[in-house]
Amino acid sequence: MGEENKTTPQVRFCTSCGAKLKESAAFCAKCGAKVGGSAVRQETGNTRSVKTEPVKTTSGSVNGNNVQKKKGKGPLTAVIIIISIIFVAIVVAGAFAVLNYETILEKFGFQQKNEHFIDDDDEDEDEKEDKKDTKESEDASSEEVASYESEDITDSTEGSFAEDAGPLKESDIDEEKLSMLFDIAAHDPEGMTRKKDNYQWSFFCYAAGYKDYIEKYYDLAPESESWMTVFSVEDAENFILNSIGSDDLSEIEDRYEGDYCYIKGGKLYAMTPDTGDSWDQTAVVIDHEITSDGKLKVTGYHEEGAFTESHHHILEAIFVKNPESIWSGLTLESIEELDDEHYLLPEAQYKNYTRDEVDFTPEMARYARNEIYARHGRRFKDQELQMYFDQQSWYEGTEDEVPETELNEYEKNNIKLMAEIEQEQNN
Repeated sequence: MGEENKTTPQVRFCTSCGAKLKESAAFCAKCGAKVGGSAVRQETGNTRSVKTEPVKTTSGSVNGNNVQKKKGKGPLTAVIIIISIIFVAIVVAGAFAVLNYETILEKFGFQQKNEHFIDDDDEDEDEKEDKKDTKESEDASSEEVASYESEDITDSTEGSFAEDAGPLKESDIDEEKLSMLFDIAAHDPEGMTRKKDNYQWSFFCYAAGYKDYIEKYYDLAPESESWMTVFSVEDAENFILNSIGSDDLSEIEDRYEGDYCYIKGGKLYAMTPDTGDSWDQTAVVIDHEITSDGKLKVTGYHEEGAFTESHHHILEAIFVKNPESIWSGLTLESIEELDDEHYLLPEAQYKNYTRDEVDFTPEMARYARNEIYARHGRRFKDQELQMYFDQQSWYEGTEDEVPETELNEYEKNNIKLMAEIEQEQNN
């Protein structure tokens, strides 16, 4: 028997869940999905074939036609993503709290430029205020230093001129002007060196002894009181600064009119004090030399007294070069009195002694004669002499012989006198 051909109705399946659809169904009875024109046809054509059930593959396709099955995962996926984002945010926030901020910047390739980050939580209000005050103080100090460094040397309270003006040369020295400044400083060595007590008063009073020279240099108009030297305060500050290295006039400002030195109406008045029954000789420069560091060392003396009593002061002064000074371009750095307590002939370097002034035994005359050599550093073979001079605070034995060329005429004359006393008394 031949096979009878019959027209077979179309068989459709849901594209969402794969269920078999009724022939005229508009919606899937299983999942409710709307049935469109793209429903899968399992049997088509006019040839009847064996009816089979749809077979699901592991990939969700029906009979190998790659029909994907959609599952309801949308809401669950969104929840998982949100939880993941929150977790990552918590981890990052924890890292910022634990790790140093600057370290994180370095790890990500960022660099700070001229900034310093401070966590305000690390400081209380008092600490912040203290730091603010300290910074303001430091800024003010920096401004003062910068201002001082930019000022001209004549505005400084203490001048150091040696480095600015260079080393001294012998040709720089005017001995007359040097003697004037040495004489002024000799009246108050300690005050003018240490800038203490009434050194300003002493300076202007004794500088008034050279009134004519000062007035000519500063072009000062003579006042009605011809014995007074009168400066403008500005000239007075310039004068004392470039003479002894300080422009402080505060001590004189407190003095009354009629004193030997006072300030009134923007002018400084000064005159040499009346010493009454005492007497005061002009200081004398004995010798000077330029030191290895380019300064001038001066040795001299100053004598003063009253009635029959006199005081002799041996002085050593150091001067530095300063072109602004009226004293041959010299400014006093220091002046001090040397100890002459243990000298038998304290003035041997600048005075010819006479027989009337000394009353030595032959032995004392011997010590006095050798004292002149000892002051030049002579060492002695005679143990008794060496022991004696070793006990003197001023002695420094460094030379086996002292050439005659190192002795000045005063020293040679005094050596001769002491030798004569030794010889006469021995005879």
